[in-house]
Amino acid sequence: MTPRPRRIREELLVHGAWLVPLVACLWLRQFALPLAPVGPNSQESAGALEAWRLLHPLRLGVESFDAAGYLGWLRDGPAQDALFAWRLWGFEFAFKGLLCALCAFAVLRARGAFARVLFAAALLALPAGFDALAFVALLVAFRAVLGEPAPSARAETAWLLLAALLTQFGFAFCAVWAAGLALAGLARALDCGGRSAAALLARGLGALLFVWLLAGQSPAGLPAWARSSWWMAQGADEAGRGASGLALGTFAALACALVLARAAPARGARRHALLVLALGTAFVAWRSGSLREPPGAARAITLAPIAALAHPGELRVRLALREQAVADEWKLPLTRVRSAGATLDVFGNGQEVALFNGLEYHPRPAAQSRAASTPELLERNRAFFAGADAPHYVLARLDASDGHLAAAEDAPAFAELLLRYRLCFEERGWLLLEHRAEPVRENGRSALPSRAVRFGEWIDLDREPGEALEVRLDARLSASGVLQALCLRQPQLECEFERADGSLGRARLARGAACAGFLVRPFVATQLELRRLFLGERVAGLRRLRLVAPEGEAARGCESAELALVRHEGLLPAREEQVLHGLEFPYLVPPPLDSASAESVRDAQEQGRLVHVFTAPAVMRWRLEPGHYRLRGNYGMLDESWQSDPATDGALVFVVLQQGRELDQVFRRFLEPAKTPEDRGFIPMDLGIVVRETGDLQVRMRTGWVGDATRDWVFWESLRIERE
Repeated sequence: MTPRPRRIREELLVHGAWLVPLVACLWLRQFALPLAPVGPNSQESAGALEAWRLLHPLRLGVESFDAAGYLGWLRDGPAQDALFAWRLWGFEFAFKGLLCALCAFAVLRARGAFARVLFAAALLALPAGFDALAFVALLVAFRAVLGEPAPSARAETAWLLLAALLTQFGFAFCAVWAAGLALAGLARALDCGGRSAAALLARGLGALLFVWLLAGQSPAGLPAWARSSWWMAQGADEAGRGASGLALGTFAALACALVLARAAPARGARRHALLVLALGTAFVAWRSGSLREPPGAARAITLAPIAALAHPGELRVRLALREQAVADEWKLPLTRVRSAGATLDVFGNGQEVALFNGLEYHPRPAAQSRAASTPELLERNRAFFAGADAPHYVLARLDASDGHLAAAEDAPAFAELLLRYRLCFEERGWLLLEHRAEPVRENGRSALPSRAVRFGEWIDLDREPGEALEVRLDARLSASGVLQALCLRQPQLECEFERADGSLGRARLARGAACAGFLVRPFVATQLELRRLFLGERVAGLRRLRLVAPEGEAARGCESAELALVRHEGLLPAREEQVLHGLEFPYLVPPPLDSASAESVRDAQEQGRLVHVFTAPAVMRWRLEPGHYRLRGNYGMLDESWQSDPATDGALVFVVLQQGRELDQVFRRFLEPAKTPEDRGFIPMDLGIVVRETGDLQVRMRTGWVGDATRDWVFWESLRIERE
């Protein structure tokens, strides 16, 4: 007769003296306090995007590509005040505590004192971070499923639900889950028959589908998410891995895997399946970089969780204050006013700036430029900007990460921006681009015959004619490169280039981005060059370019590439005077054709709001075609103008419409804030204007009745002319 398995209470009575401290030490080792965001850099923005997806569910694999999974933010994303309770209590305390308890209780199933000590030491040696712990928890779940020939349906379903939940933390866990379920089904069929295997597979797939539906996703989106996650994983694989902690992490994972397999009471195919799964899981964990200490992770056990549990309110207040301080540092008030109610995407890697400013964020499928590093992802991003669902505005900034070539990051999507968007203004280093209303310019392409180039061979670009030139380099992997990509990582490429002024540069180049192509004429490597390009000014190209291996490495994985040059005609924006005025007057929509003021226009703070100040006499002029318009905005005089000594004698604000020889005054108001309280603060303007023939609309500001221009400071906030 098979002995009855002891319950948890009985296990604690017998082994609690060492089991409870083991759970506590393992949990304290893995616990991480929620960290405040540090700004819209690439790493923090990636985590903030994962948190944003939790609050704004999108169709994974269709509208949004992310190999991190639906719950990926919980792993190591920056703290979010809106999700503080879920992060601290739900994840760090409850879920991590559950995983640590399950892994520690699995030590009891090891056979012999030596195996238990080895397993416990391996658990405590796991790198501080969620990934390694989750891989071991997956093994524990499948060991419980395979340990008995016919476990109860309730227990088996519970373990499979836990495994399915872990798949939502990343594509690597999903791959292990798929392999584990397939191996478990095969082993169950060989040992127990097809009916038992079918029941296991049905429960496993049902558990995954339940978790997927609970996340608000459609069942049809599962294959699409798996496909897009595979693309994302291929691109992310080019990132190098440090050796710190790698040997210890590998030992710990292998020790856990082998002890779990050896401890399985099952015989036959089920035991062999668990052994294969254990070794495969250790390989996937090492291959995905999960056995490396995360940046800033402390290896020592600390009492930080106890302090957080004692004063959670103070921790949340500090987090909220730091989050607000960072958001204040990255405020874009002009962008918020200009794009109010309209969709917006961020081109580059600083997507957090849109979240800080509360903009109507509408990201492309691979939201970060650095994430789009395979031809499939690059094409999806390009099609997004070319489609009907493209955002009305785009914030653009060049911020290539990890030493990559800026011109090659999301290059096909960048070409669509050049065709379909125009520059509005620049604010704090960000270019605000607006979708063009007129038809898209024709982009004529002509491809030159392709040829093979060797590593280190210079590609001369000066001889090729055309206003815009694109380079495509298809660096195919050799046999050794395929082996390296399978066992270690993708072979890394670099390019060396010579600019028009003769200076040399060097940068990393992703294989997928190089294959999709990027512009070398013009060659945009800085934010200033990006601004000049959208202004219609000339930006120089490269003289020549060549592929090289990273320093200290030989070109073993890729030794040659297929080169193709593509000429573009009509791709580059033409010079537009209205765009230049838009940079000078970002708060006026559309910008005026011309303006004049007694002093230069300046920005100021009025009652905590950003305004733009004209010194009377001043005038702004727009050219309007026939139609019905509305002039909306806020205006007034600075408090400083009438609260100081000497005070302003007032200012006259009026709007006139000139059509041919006819001059109509459509608005007039004399502001005298020193005497009239109604003339103080922000005064709304909402005028209906009918233009019968092409004419000029002028907003004029004059000095007061005395004619003294001292402190005659008239401010405007977000003045707009909208056609009805």
